[in-house]
Amino acid sequence: MAQYIEQNIGNLVVLLSAMIALFGAVHVYQKTVFNRASVRFRDDLMSALNGFYPIGGFWNQSMYSDVKKSIPEVRRAAVIFENNLGFFAKHRFRKAVTRYCDNCQQMDWHIAIAEAAFPDKHPVKQRDQLADDVRVLLTFAT
Repeated sequence: MAQYIEQNIGNLVVLLSAMIALFGAVHVYQKTVFNRASVRFRDDLMSALNGFYPIGGFWNQSMYSDVKKSIPEVRRAAVIFENNLGFFAKHRFRKAVTRYCDNCQQMDWHIAIAEAAFPDKHPVKQRDQLADDVRVLLTFAT
């Protein structure tokens, strides 16, 4: 057995080197695919949120309906991007998308007026919650 190893040590080194190179190439390919998907998700998300994100200034009543209209676009982008996430990250990502959609669905102009009139009764404003939800979604695409 020792004689066989001595005769074929060069072949074993070549085989081991080829396996390491293959694993490295697969890793680089997977990382490239993920990075492309991340860029596309960020672009699609920012396109869906165009006009009201980043949050700032005065929001009129129509902006709240625009937020609700962004839900299908965000879901579409999320479904495409989700395939590039790992098993455990998919679960957290789905929860983040669901939270974003639920919070957007509940956003209302009348609640915003109440938040402005009674800031003590509303510790977390709708717009701050929206900004936090978007920030969480963007953390998956890094």
